Amino acid sequence: MDFNIDKLDELLDQLKSLPKIKEVTALRKRLEQEKEKLVTPQPEPAVSREEKIKSRNQKIAQGQKKHHRFIRLIFDNLNGKIPYRKIQAEFKKRRQGQPSEISDAIWFNPSA
Repeated sequence: MDFNIDKLDELLDQLKSLPKIKEVTALRKRLEQEKEKLVTPQPEPAVSREEKIKSRNQKIAQGQKKHHRFIRLIFDNLNGKIPYRKIQAEFKKRRQGQPSEISDAIWFNPSA
């Protein structure tokens, strides 16, 4: 059930007019607990430094794997005519916008 503070205050005022029996007092306590939950903010779970570093390292590793697979596809497509290290250097040039010795067709579709 969705509560807001005004609605809870109104319900608590209505319960004061009822006789003090076990069910009414239990309901009043429950509504007061709900009101406290709404008033006090829930703290965010703290992420440790190690977890941040671990997730960052995993993200970097995924990027490196993707990069390596792309370079490996081009290397396999060229049947080893150009060394792997040279392909990496040409890829870096291409990313910087400089002309590359490897044709654009190979860069766009390395598996063909």
